[in-house]
Amino acid sequence: MREPKILAPDEWPFDAGVDGAERHRRSDALSGDLFTDTAGQSVIFRGEDDVNRLLRDRRMGAVAMPILQMSGVTHGPLFELWSVLMFGKDGDEHARLRKPIAPEFQSKAIERYRAGMRSNASALLDAAEERGREAIEVWSEYALPLVSLSACEMVGIPAADAAKVGQWSVDLVAGFFLMDKNMLAKTEAAATAFVAYLNNLLERKREDPADDIASRLLGIGPGEPIEHDLSDVELVALLANLVFGGLEATAKVITTGVYHLQKESSWSALVEEPALMPTAVSELLRFAPPVGMARYATEDLATDDVSLAAGQLAMLTIDAASKDPRKYECPMQLQLDRTPGRQIAFGAGPHFCLGANLAKVILEVAFAELTQRYPAARLHEEDGEAVWDYDTFHGITHLTLTLRGASGL
Repeated sequence: MREPKILAPDEWPFDAGVDGAERHRRSDALSGDLFTDTAGQSVIFRGEDDVNRLLRDRRMGAVAMPILQMSGVTHGPLFELWSVLMFGKDGDEHARLRKPIAPEFQSKAIERYRAGMRSNASALLDAAEERGREAIEVWSEYALPLVSLSACEMVGIPAADAAKVGQWSVDLVAGFFLMDKNMLAKTEAAATAFVAYLNNLLERKREDPADDIASRLLGIGPGEPIEHDLSDVELVALLANLVFGGLEATAKVITTGVYHLQKESSWSALVEEPALMPTAVSELLRFAPPVGMARYATEDLATDDVSLAAGQLAMLTIDAASKDPRKYECPMQLQLDRTPGRQIAFGAGPHFCLGANLAKVILEVAFAELTQRYPAARLHEEDGEAVWDYDTFHGITHLTLTLRGASGL
């Protein structure tokens, strides 16, 4: 059997008292495939084969509820929302919540939203130009609002509400991770506000339905009804999950992707060869995935010569797995024409990200609009370094892109 290396407490990345930046530093310093803490409560897996296999293993359970309880949340609005989220279910219950909505996220179904995404991206860039500046703050003025608008349009939330829904989504995502008291307070408030908003939205849809997911889940309006057996509480939780589950992560991929395209001298490649976009998006997700994932063993088990005890956590390091030199040639190089391989940035197995196709189209549109409209864009030299956030999904939350030299300016 393979035995994980035991890390000292000051090397272990996942203690509750370790902030995001330090957690990232400790994870990045590891070299090898398997590690555990001194108490043996968790095992870190960094190899691509291990990570992929464990994501697909149905003996590994979702950790949403256990992690929430580790943050001290055992009741209240956040606990109530989390207890019916698809994200936190396994087996038949997970399939029951996921199956009715899954066809809406197939690639052909998602294509109907591409034109609207392009229009939104163009409008956001128009607005930046109209403010008379020669630069755009990528996170707050482009990435986050574009993803928020896209998620809201699909569900049936008015565009006028996208900004506040986006902020609730960012706050809610913290509930997937260990939270301090300040983060918990924001997340609890977001859960309360968003659930109330969605209940009100459904009441409005009953009076004025449209061809959107919310109306179709109610079985009314011009679109084809979506058949399901969800309770009212489950319906609200599903809509919330569809909006906030991947919103922050996708927005961070846009901002972080702009940074790497600039730093790795790859911006011009997309300017000159737009057809590279699908493989470029796949490569950016491999090169800088925004997620780490965790599962817990629901029973004593062995997986490829690694033993896990029932209740033991498996910490799956997607970033390391995506750069496994046994699977990728020159893994530390960004190669936009790299033949897409097994993509694990969206997970794998039963919990493979439902919104993967939606995210990929948003990313293609976001990078295409920027590179084609601003072929000579560059990182703003006077604005200092990019601001990285590792507390939740990994990525950049402040980045200024100078647009000078582009057509129309």
